[in-house]
Amino acid sequence: MKVGILTEETWSFLNEIYEDLSKHHQTTSFKRTTVQSPVFETRLNRYLGRRDLTAFLEANDVAFFEWASRLLAVTTHMPKHCSIV
Repeated sequence: MKVGILTEETWSFLNEIYEDLSKHHQTTSFKRTTVQSPVFETRLNRYLGRRDLTAFLEANDVAFFEWASRLLAVTTHMPKHCSIV
């Protein structure tokens, strides 16, 4: 099973869980693309974040969110591509 890990904050609470999941499943962590632009920086980064999030969810069977963060809130408003934990 492919498990995608999403966190916006520190990994301090997730290290042991991530290590154990990695022993039993194929795991990846979410990395967002950001740009610095003098024009439309917020809109560009919001678009890139949603694009990266959609691709990440499509590539995994399960998405594991460490906290109920903004990433989880955004994901709940997107088409469902995988199970959410």
